[in-house]
Amino acid sequence: MNRLFAALAIVSLTGPVYGQTKSEPPGVNPPSASGGARAAPTPSSTDRGMALMSARVLNTGALLGGAGVESSVKAAAGIYYVTFGRDLTDCASVATSTNAFDINYAITTYQNTLTVYSYRSGNQALQNSDFSLITYCDR
Repeated sequence: MNRLFAALAIVSLTGPVYGQTKSEPPGVNPPSASGGARAAPTPSSTDRGMALMSARVLNTGALLGGAGVESSVKAAAGIYYVTFGRDLTDCASVATSTNAFDINYAITTYQNTLTVYSYRSGNQALQNSDFSLITYCDR
């Protein structure tokens, strides 16, 4: 174990971490003076951009927070409506459990609302569950 720590110490002392010096490897866009990565001065014609939204929902339907989300409500056991501030018709969404390992999710979209179905892996029964939701849309 001591050899591992010695090797890590030697590696950390032998070279700079990218972003700490002006010598970045080729193709890396160094940070601007304000500390953020530089954006291209003009977007490419193939650059479509994106909107990334999120929600954290309790098994009661209460909304804990997120980005771009307006509300959430539990419609029935294992069924939740999560409403965002824009049309989600051409977006992709994924939900993941925040506290259970045998829960799966199915998501349907209608305009600006996602219907999230939370169900058990084994018997497919609808099950109340806390979940986190990520939605990706083109600009």
